Amino acid sequence: MQTKLLYPLFFLCGYFHAQINLTKNANEPIETEWYYSWLYDTVSSIPRHSGQNQVWDYSFMHRIPGYNYTVKYFPVSSVFQLNTVFPTADLVGTNIDVSYPFCYNLEADHLEWQGFYGVETCIYSDPLIVMKWPFSYGNSFVDTYSGVMLYNPFLPPGSTGTISGSYTCSASGTGTLILPEGIVLDDVMQVTTVRTFSVHYASYDSTETVTRRSFYHGNFRYPVLFENTETRGTYVQIQSALALGISESKVYELNIYPNPSRNNCLVQLSPNLVNNGSIKVFSMNGELLKIILVSGTTESLYIGDLSPGLYILEAGNRNGHLIKKLVVQ
Repeated sequence: MQTKLLYPLFFLCGYFHAQINLTKNANEPIETEWYYSWLYDTVSSIPRHSGQNQVWDYSFMHRIPGYNYTVKYFPVSSVFQLNTVFPTADLVGTNIDVSYPFCYNLEADHLEWQGFYGVETCIYSDPLIVMKWPFSYGNSFVDTYSGVMLYNPFLPPGSTGTISGSYTCSASGTGTLILPEGIVLDDVMQVTTVRTFSVHYASYDSTETVTRRSFYHGNFRYPVLFENTETRGTYVQIQSALALGISESKVYELNIYPNPSRNNCLVQLSPNLVNNGSIKVFSMNGELLKIILVSGTTESLYIGDLSPGLYILEAGNRNGHLIKKLVVQ
């Protein structure tokens, strides 16, 4: 029986996906760490389905040059005057120039957002729980929060107001995430949050709903991708693993040489794709033609029995997959 590539040019699906579990040790923000991500845009429909064994295809996204998102985490005590505004906060996450810090309290079983400080300052007297530990598919919780707004850039200096809202968080899906550059991650968990808030000043009222879908993978502390939808529109950010400072063993790499090839070629892949890994060759219509098991970072692949033409080579394991075009002469 012939095997077909069910999702064109990318991967075989329909196998079991391991349970993803977010924990305090593995996913809580850490002091002095950086989180870098790149901003992407598209004119195509963004995948928003949920459930088990899903496929979320973001391969069509286009990076917007010059736009990125940078967060660094500090102890609150290291930022001038911040510990006097948020005396019970442990951690601050802020952009690179420390101009708009978000303050968090690191509890044993949850991550709590206490407010933010900057041009517009918000102090939650009733803080918002943004994540509970541990958290796995099917888990969900709701929370409410409220506090005071000390200044809004759209109002005269010295204006004060109130803020209140609700928050829902659910581990809404598991499956495979397809990113640009041919990166395919298995065993990904989708977390959907919906945060509503109402801001009230004497001469100004505003209500907003922000929906975020974040995708987590076991190799990364922070989401590998998140999509935000709010009044201003929708944007997608994908993290840069190298900028995060993750070890090279967790960066995916696949090379074929020579390419084009005639009888044999060498396939070189990163160490994290070797264990229980495989190399597959597909025709352009998705038919599986060859499969070999991986025993090291460099494998010899015999292609002398393939007709001249263009093929798709896929290499990987449960950590992820990469694809490359292979030209047979």
